[in-house]
Formats: sequence, structure tokens, C-alpha cells
Amino acid sequence: MAPIDVSSGDVQRHRLSRAGDRQRNYALHVMAITQTQRLSPGKDYYQRKRAAGRTRVY
Repeated sequence: MAPIDVSSGDVQRHRLSRAGDRQRNYALHVMAITQTQRLSPGKDYYQRKRAAGRTRVY
């Protein structure tokens, strides 16, 4: 969630830092897990991926 600068010379680039905003990352994780557990489009998506052979995410 927290972009960090990885620019070199004239090239301006950013990438997401895994160690960035830990509270925000945790909140996104909780939202994703909640969607897979409750009756929602997120759960339907998760079940389709599991049926296609994907592994569990948690």
C-alpha cells in the first residue's frame, strides 16, 4: 500500500512496499478474509478459484 521510490537516472518508478503501512495492510487483509467467509461476491470468486485448483490464501 505504501509506494516507495525505485527510480534510477531518468527513469521514475515506484513499487509497493510490503513493509509499508502495516495498519492499512492489516485492514485490507481482514476485509479480504471477511469477504471469503460471508455470503458475498468475494466468496463466490474465492470458491470459483478453489474449484479451479488454486490453493488456500490463509
